[in-house]
Amino acid sequence: MTSTLTAALDWLVALVTGPLVTVLLTIAVAVVGFQLLTGRIAVRRGALVILGGFILIGSGQIATALITAVPQGSVPVAAPPVPAVAIARELESTAPPPSRRGNPFDPYAGNETVD
Repeated sequence: MTSTLTAALDWLVALVTGPLVTVLLTIAVAVVGFQLLTGRIAVRRGALVILGGFILIGSGQIATALITAVPQGSVPVAAPPVPAVAIARELESTAPPPSRRGNPFDPYAGNETVD
């Protein structure tokens, strides 16, 4: 199962960073540049398209740099889960609130509790 998942992820990385995507991004940048020259889109939108292309093409190198930046063994391990028995004991030890007399939605009832 792991080798199948690894092969699928390798195929996805090859697809995203391959020559087909490079050609499509080149065409997209050319179209955005033409639209910027004719004033059809804002400069901010054009910059976002170009930045997105750089991030998409450089995603493999970005991921590798982030993985190698973290030293081995420095990632903290999560705390072990609390056993259900301890939670049940804690819930049993807390007393329920005292019950109120009469209509709980009556604004004129006062704050008396039943003994």
